[in-house]
Amino acid sequence: MRNQAKIIFRRFNKGLGFRLLGCLGLILAQAACTTYQYVPPTTETGRQCVMTCETGHQACVGDAQYSADRRARSCEVDRSITLKKCLERASSDAEARTCNNSSSANYCGNSANTLSCDADYRRCYAGCGGQVTPDKR
Repeated sequence: MRNQAKIIFRRFNKGLGFRLLGCLGLILAQAACTTYQYVPPTTETGRQCVMTCETGHQACVGDAQYSADRRARSCEVDRSITLKKCLERASSDAEARTCNNSSSANYCGNSANTLSCDADYRRCYAGCGGQVTPDKR
């Protein structure tokens, strides 16, 4: 009886885990589809303020891309060193192929995370007197 309870609990947890992951996926997918409508400020001072926001946003995105590029380069160096060490230890062609397969599986992407830059820009834009309206599709 106790073993049956454990099995049922495990199955429930697995199902619950998949359901939670599914819900999280839906939430992320919906968040990824949010675009924003911008209505510029009506005053000249407000429009100049928005120009400052745009300059700050461009700098933030540039910094994020620079950091992502540095992480990718560092990852590539680490991956190369790991592959070299693995190949040096390999005692057969099969082991060498395993090294190559595991090395190619470790992808070093360089995509920049600019979500905080975008959020800061929206706050700045609104602070200048503009209107920012989310448009979820």
